[in-house]
Amino acid sequence: MDDGSREGALLAAITQRIREMSEEQHELARRQRILTHAATQLRLGWAATVVLAEVGAQSPDLVLDGFDPEPRPAASSSVRPLRRVTGHGRE
Repeated sequence: MDDGSREGALLAAITQRIREMSEEQHELARRQRILTHAATQLRLGWAATVVLAEVGAQSPDLVLDGFDPEPRPAASSSVRPLRRVTGHGRE
């Protein structure tokens, strides 16, 4: 391979990588806009399930790992029921 064809191949490889990076940046910017909008909705009082559904509709591949919008109490919960106080402290 002579220097001219090596330079051409290198230029093509660099150009391809620049194109890939540009597409990655575009996708990251799109995801950032979706998440920023979702954060704003939550701050305005929107329900987590609604916001999560909207995020999923806009970007199904944008997964919020480990987030369950409807947490359930653990089976071995250490929460004890509160006793009711009756008679305003008098028994």
